[in-house]
Formats: sequence, C-alpha cells, structure tokens
Amino acid sequence: MGFLPISAGCPVFLYFGPRCGCSSIEELQFPKLKTRARSQMVQKREVFKFWYGVDMRSVDEIPVAHTPEGGWKEFPDLVLEHCADELSDDAIDMRGMWEVTEIMVNGEVVENHFMIGHMQRIEQAANRVIVMASGVIHDMRCDGTVENGVNDVDADFTREISVVATFEDGIHVLRPVDMPVEVRRYFDGPILVWEYGPFFTARLKKNSDL
Repeated sequence: MGFLPISAGCPVFLYFGPRCGCSSIEELQFPKLKTRARSQMVQKREVFKFWYGVDMRSVDEIPVAHTPEGGWKEFPDLVLEHCADELSDDAIDMRGMWEVTEIMVNGEVVENHFMIGHMQRIEQAANRVIVMASGVIHDMRCDGTVENGVNDVDADFTREISVVATFEDGIHVLRPVDMPVEVRRYFDGPILVWEYGPFFTARLKKNSDL
C-alpha cells in the first residue's frame, strides 16, 4: 500500500493498495490501467487523495446548509471546501469574502450607512451558491425552482422565506416568493455589485479568496 505523486508541482496523490486492486506501482501505469482497477477508481474516491488526503465530493452529496437557530456568531466552516465540481457554464464566479464599501440609495451615495463594512462569504460549486452573512446561511441551486432555491429564514432568524435563484446573462438573480422584488449580484470590473431591489445598491470589494 502506498501513495504515488501524480506531479511534483501539485500535492495530489494516487492511492494504490488492496482497496483499488493494485498491489504495486507496476499495476498502476497510465494510460494502461487495468480495467478492474480503473473501474474501482471510479467507484471509490479513496483512489484519489487531494490536498491533505481528503476525498473530493460531488456537490450533490453535500447536504444543504441551513441557518442555525438564532443565527451564527462566527462564520461557520466552509460547506463546499472539499467539493470537486467546477462551476456551471452560466455561473459567475463570486467565490470569496466580500466587504461592502459603498451604499447608494436612489442613485446617491450614503455616507456612514449602517451596511458599510458588512461582510458576505460566498461559496460556489456547479450551479450551487451559498451566501453567509449577518448570521444567516442561504444555500441554493440556481436552477429557477422554488424547491432548490433558498428555503430558510430571513435576517431576523424567524421568518421563513423561499427564494428562486438563477444565473441570467452574467447576473445572479434572487426572486423571493410572493415578494415583488429582485436581488441581483453582478460584476463591475473587480467590484461585486449587490442590488437589493429598490432599497439600495451596494458595492463590495473582495477581501480574500476562500
């Protein structure tokens, strides 16, 4: 049993041993892998050990995250940290920790607005988006359905909401059920613009990647 480095420039390791049907490196030659070993590698993610030996998972296998009772006090652990799925073709890449630096109301910049400094953490994989901010967790699939949209609580941690999520021409759009409002996120250069219906438009800068 052992680990074979796939490349010197990337800490990715291939497991070989009894579980994958390969007892030696000789049996693990690319691209001439034995059919049995290849099949078992597809079926068992133990074969591929990425980053610290942690198995990568599909977005469909990671349970939907919900706001804990009373909200969270510190940012929870990353939900999609070990997800292997690439972003969907229609997605915009909003992954990162974002900070509100400017608020506009009715087209006018509002100095010292209470939302200045507001932090959002956004995770993504495939068409799934998870926004964490102000104690809430809104986990959604951007497929235009209520079932797979946000089904959680509002910022008061009590009022239940359902929100349909989509990606539309480079814009992340949220449409709360039974509410005549849209929440939109899109990029203006490196700045993430967050339009919260007719109430305000925020500009956010990325503080860090995830």
